[in-house]
Amino acid sequence: MKYTDLPENSMCILMEVTDEGSLSVSAMQNLSDQLDEEVADRSLDLLNGINLTLQNGYELTEGFGRTARLLAEATYFEEDSKMHEFEDEEPILDALAESNVIKIKKRLN
Repeated sequence: MKYTDLPENSMCILMEVTDEGSLSVSAMQNLSDQLDEEVADRSLDLLNGINLTLQNGYELTEGFGRTARLLAEATYFEEDSKMHEFEDEEPILDALAESNVIKIKKRLN
């Protein structure tokens, strides 16, 4: 893929997994000369920062991705199961009334 294949004013990160399991990361951009210089610089800084992170700190980025996947799986599991069955409000209020809970009405800080 060549940068000229990209739509105008677009950027991409291309990640290629080799047969050996290593990761090759390339950054490409096709920003127009007509684009505001400050916007172009900030966009390139972002692209280069993501590229640098993927090339040198991939374990961190991979960890973020793993966490996101596990959270998504956990959320899906909770929605599909009836893990949380709450008691009616009345027994909870009765338990609170019988306990030694002190209500503080003003802020402490």
